[in-house]
Amino acid sequence: MHLDLSFNGFSGPLPSWPVKLDKLVFLDLSYNGFSGPLPSWLVKLDELEFLDLSSNNLSGPIPSSYGNKFQNLQRRMVNKNSLSGTIPSSLFSLPSLIVLVLQDNQFSGQLDQFPYTSSLVLWMINLSNNLRSGTIPSSLLLLPSLQDLYLQDNQFSGQLSEFQNASSSQLETIYLSNNSLQGPIPIPIFALAKLYYLELSSNNFSSDVDHGLFQNLMIFQITTSQSAIAEAKQFNLHILRQNSTVVIKILQH
Repeated sequence: MHLDLSFNGFSGPLPSWPVKLDKLVFLDLSYNGFSGPLPSWLVKLDELEFLDLSSNNLSGPIPSSYGNKFQNLQRRMVNKNSLSGTIPSSLFSLPSLIVLVLQDNQFSGQLDQFPYTSSLVLWMINLSNNLRSGTIPSSLLLLPSLQDLYLQDNQFSGQLSEFQNASSSQLETIYLSNNSLQGPIPIPIFALAKLYYLELSSNNFSSDVDHGLFQNLMIFQITTSQSAIAEAKQFNLHILRQNSTVVIKILQH
């Protein structure tokens, strides 16, 4: 059963549905004016595979029970709301989840380490534009199927962990800009086999970057210095100036 009520003028709390929806596999309530907390009845949708509550006015935390249900859920989008509090770590361990989009909310606190890393099938995580803090857990970088990681515009701090699975990593896109990350940039990040977009601008990284390390990247973006720009010109690079950020693109032959 599919239910798509997106792009309507609905408002107020999410209702208790008068019909039986236990066979629902697709629920899209995005781009409305729904407000209030996430309802408890959602966890009763055992067959749900797709859930989109984005672009509403929902508020409050994600109930911890949400991380123990939704065993069939593949795509979950609740971006562009006013949700707050911490994100239950069990939410990242849902066995079928491949896309998790929580951007543009007010989630805070630290990310826990991920249990059972090898069994997860997540290929996109978007937590951008929230209030997340603390270090980025090393287990997040070890997710075997992860392709796109968006953590920009948060308050993450500390050093980036080494990428221990660089040769087998599926990561293609990494956005870490506008945080408070510091220390050296891990050298293995440039050896990620499939990486083509890396954005590290507006952080507090301490070391200069050897631009010869990212010759496999399509786009590398980091706040850097004029001396680094001069060094980059020794390579086959195309350089665009955007305020204090240098966008460096590898020229394709």
